[in-house]
Amino acid sequence: MEGTLVLGQVSQINPQDIAVALPNNLTGYVSLTRISPKLTKSVESLIKDETDDEEDVDLPRLDELFTLGQWLRTVVVENTGITGSIDSKRKHIELSVEPELVNAGTQLDDILPKKLLQVSVSSIEDHGLIVSLGIPNLTGFIKKTALGAYSLDTIKEGQVFLASVDHRPKNKVVQLGLDLNSTKTPIKDVTDIATLLPGDTVQFLVSEVRSAGAGGKILGMLDATIDQQHIGTSTITEYKQITARITAVFPSAEPRRATLSVLPHILNLEVAKTKTGQTPLETLPIGFILETAKITDVIPEQGVYVDVGVDGVKGFVHVSRLSDSRVDNLSPTTGPFKTSSLHRARITGYNPLDNLFLLSFEQHILSQPFLRIEDVEIAAKLEGTVERVLERGVVMRLAEGITGWIPIEQSADVVPGSGGKMKGKDIIGWERRFKEGTKMKCRVHPHLPKMGFLC
Repeated sequence: MEGTLVLGQVSQINPQDIAVALPNNLTGYVSLTRISPKLTKSVESLIKDETDDEEDVDLPRLDELFTLGQWLRTVVVENTGITGSIDSKRKHIELSVEPELVNAGTQLDDILPKKLLQVSVSSIEDHGLIVSLGIPNLTGFIKKTALGAYSLDTIKEGQVFLASVDHRPKNKVVQLGLDLNSTKTPIKDVTDIATLLPGDTVQFLVSEVRSAGAGGKILGMLDATIDQQHIGTSTITEYKQITARITAVFPSAEPRRATLSVLPHILNLEVAKTKTGQTPLETLPIGFILETAKITDVIPEQGVYVDVGVDGVKGFVHVSRLSDSRVDNLSPTTGPFKTSSLHRARITGYNPLDNLFLLSFEQHILSQPFLRIEDVEIAAKLEGTVERVLERGVVMRLAEGITGWIPIEQSADVVPGSGGKMKGKDIIGWERRFKEGTKMKCRVHPHLPKMGFLC
């Protein structure tokens, strides 16, 4: 829902946007123009070519601005799956991390030590950073000694961080730090519930416990829930007060409400690790096949949780991924997917915020040679199906969601010499050799994968 504020964790950094893992197995995307006003201005200047030759715009790469596993406060600006936007080629959640949007509602009296605020770097000084909070008539400063794991040499103007308040505002300036350990202390009181935002640590009084999770209130004022996945191994009982972090706030809900988590890596704002100190994907990479995945919980109409053999990390199989054929009835006591049943499964993804593996039981997924383009080895021999025959080459379907491109220059041992661009019709037998729907073998070219092609 547009306007929803969500705690997120950077899961992928692309040339034009970053992917952010969100609660409940969701992913959102932040584009270059939704990071900070300073970066947006730079991008607009490049597009309009309004800068003169003496003042070139230095636009940093996104991998210079963000790190994998970094925590951010985000706001949903568009969900194309709901709005049906025709401008988007794929349905996904569009996010912004701009401080003026994600800190909205913060009251001056509630900016107290250990409070979390999102900031963007306005300027880099000798003794620290001047940062924007997105709050009128207020600015922030981060001392050089309060940068945590960062250094002045690597920070860029326009860069965005979650920061911890060190001191109350004085002379319209807030002192902050990038070490977030102090934010594990719960907020004791607020003047307005609108000040309670994703990332804040709070006291939560449980009033009801259900199979799907628990409900109650934060500071006796804000309605909140915590689902079973974010309870983890913790024990929650009615009328018990627990410490939790806010993972999402729904400002447009009546009444306003929030969701919470007590998972250790979220409470500590760290990257989730196994008991051996590895990240879960180092233990079970995407594409790995589990010969016996045991179903531990069945959620009717949604899917099943499975034991993947990694302590502290569960796996989830969506109902649409249980079988190649449609599954209409999902029961914990009967049927092929009942509790304790064993299945062959494949790791198809991982959500670092939920600390949850995503799997599939589908036979066609189990039998695929690979699931991602980056898993294809150079010079590997592959078999695919001709999907389209074009004048300049052939599109091959290699696996579900993965296609390859055979340019005309790689389609035959001998191609006619020509001063201009060659077309398929210039090669004898082109139409007979490349016929849509036929299977063919090819080899991965050493240079083409860099351009997004395979064969």
